Amino acid sequence: MSSYSIKESLLSGFQAEPSPSWKAVRSTLNRKRYHHGCVALDDNTLLVVGGYEKSSKYDVLRSVEVFDRQAQKWDKNWPKLNVNRAEFATVIVVDLLFVLGGRDGNGECLDSVECINLSQTSPKWVILDVKLSSKKCGCTAVAVGTLVYIMGGKNTNDGSTAQNHVDIFDASMHKRSKGPPLNQPRFACASVFLDGKIYVVGGNDDSDNSLNTIESLSVSSDGNNWASSWHTYENFLATPRMYPALSTISHCLVVIGGIHKGEKEHVLESVEIVDTKRDIIWQCVDLNQPIYGSAAVTLDDSRILLVGGCSNNQKPLNSSQILKLEFASYETHIAAVEREIKVLGGGKRSSLKKKVFGSGGGSISRKNKNVVSKLKAYLKELTKQNGSTRNADYSVDSDVDSGDEIARYFEKGLPSYDSGGIVATKELVNSGQAVVYRGTMRNKEGGKNKQDVAIKVFKNRKDWDDCKQELMSLLKISGHTNVMEVLDFFEVPMPAFVMRYVCGGDLMNHLSKKGKFTGKRAVSLLQGIGEGLRHLHSHAIVHRDLKSANILLEGKGSALRPVLIDLGLGKAVPKSLAEGKQYQTRGFCGTAHGAAPEMISSGMWSTKSDMYALGIIMWEILTGSFPYIDKKGFREVISFVHANGRPDAGEMQREKVSQKHQQLVKSLWDKDPAKRPSSDEFLAMTM
Repeated sequence: MSSYSIKESLLSGFQAEPSPSWKAVRSTLNRKRYHHGCVALDDNTLLVVGGYEKSSKYDVLRSVEVFDRQAQKWDKNWPKLNVNRAEFATVIVVDLLFVLGGRDGNGECLDSVECINLSQTSPKWVILDVKLSSKKCGCTAVAVGTLVYIMGGKNTNDGSTAQNHVDIFDASMHKRSKGPPLNQPRFACASVFLDGKIYVVGGNDDSDNSLNTIESLSVSSDGNNWASSWHTYENFLATPRMYPALSTISHCLVVIGGIHKGEKEHVLESVEIVDTKRDIIWQCVDLNQPIYGSAAVTLDDSRILLVGGCSNNQKPLNSSQILKLEFASYETHIAAVEREIKVLGGGKRSSLKKKVFGSGGGSISRKNKNVVSKLKAYLKELTKQNGSTRNADYSVDSDVDSGDEIARYFEKGLPSYDSGGIVATKELVNSGQAVVYRGTMRNKEGGKNKQDVAIKVFKNRKDWDDCKQELMSLLKISGHTNVMEVLDFFEVPMPAFVMRYVCGGDLMNHLSKKGKFTGKRAVSLLQGIGEGLRHLHSHAIVHRDLKSANILLEGKGSALRPVLIDLGLGKAVPKSLAEGKQYQTRGFCGTAHGAAPEMISSGMWSTKSDMYALGIIMWEILTGSFPYIDKKGFREVISFVHANGRPDAGEMQREKVSQKHQQLVKSLWDKDPAKRPSSDEFLAMTM
């Protein structure tokens, strides 16, 4: 974010679809509140805690409300905080929710920490023995692994100014240590952890003036290792602001509302999108009214929910509003470039905001005086081949394309590294990440013979970038009958990779329709899965998302053969890790049902994480059942597993599974990775 890049910035922006506006959510909070905390417990549940209820500074709440998106109502019958709090920091670590610091009902700043265990049947708030390094309000915090980073703040009790302190709180040990200080003291700021970095945005400085700077700190995914100092992006926000709401979509920060405090103080309605991978700020769809002290939650890949806050006439709110953001298409941006050249070249006011965002949009901030010449040079680059942007041989950096646009690229044969023709014939799956087609590929030896293939086309270039190195590793692996073979991959005109086509459906679907496997068929199936894992692990690759839905079945009857698929999360690792001697911390990934306890608690994984998932699959194969069907949502599942919960072992007895196989299943899902058998040991035990 140190310079302005025309090529990457104009092809990475957002547009709001279908109509660029914040829409009110029908259900309202039971209590009006601002400077409160808000977290997503799972995909369908939000929790709001504390905050100010009225414009009076010390009318502070300790109540908690939980929103059920399916029931569309807020439940106020939740345990209350021990201390009335506002202007505090809120984080969630697995099933533990923490509130840190803040200001109480007497206007006094706090150094205490409260915690509630959400997995308990009757949870209650507990004040921990550990305290922050000083009393403070207006601090901000993020959780990375089991560590909580608490940044900035201000102690109004003794009249002190903004702080640059960083406390690191270990949520598992309840211990506090000191982290690298911020470059600039600040309070009333916001923070988020994104793509291996903590970002601290805005706030007020020690002179009580609003800031437009952003600071970032590189941190490992378990939180235990961090850079020696923060990096500052100077004068980056278009509008300096304190008390903004902050959320993320993809690799972008979404900075919402707040207060601008300089010579005059006013509440903001503007929304800025900061692209952390490129050099651009987008001013996006303004709020329906100026708001500060609200809380923002990203609901999915494209929607942001804004809860509560205070308006510019000092009226606290109990309303919520939602905005859907999507990346704009290539053609939209190219048209915007052409329009911008005309407008800027003629000295007129830029109307790019209308082209890209619609009538409710904002504008792109420009820093270079020679922006017109750069735009012209970039447009020339796009159109240099046959005057066509669509057929130009370039790798674009836009992040999301619609399924229709992806399909258009398959109307003719696609290029591949061996120049063979690849043609899509039928859409199989259209998910949030990719579109999978059935198709054909001309044999590399030439001639008219064609091979049936599956073509996975990524919608999001970030997903492609994340797994490209892993795919290159997989391409080096010689073919194995129990692992999906990656035949080829390419990046233009759309990022995709090509696999052999397997027509037998997946294991999860088979179990749902036909039930469990028994006898020799069960043993043969388990050994096939074990052979596939041994092949991956012998090449120092960990799958990390092994589940019955990611195992295809090829053939029939006694010739049924499992094929491991969806290696998008597959990770090449050091040989020592492949041997199970150490664990690499890379953050939680995969799905909850097969995630090993160490992945849930700290983001740590190894080949033994795959073996844990195999234990879950083995239980499914031998019982014909699926685990955790009584659990509601992602959060409840991982809380149960974190507390050493497992699928019902009694189900194996009822299905008359042999004692040998029962013991093997239990050893596979042991909490201690070192006690789980390796893939070699598993194969020997299933003989």
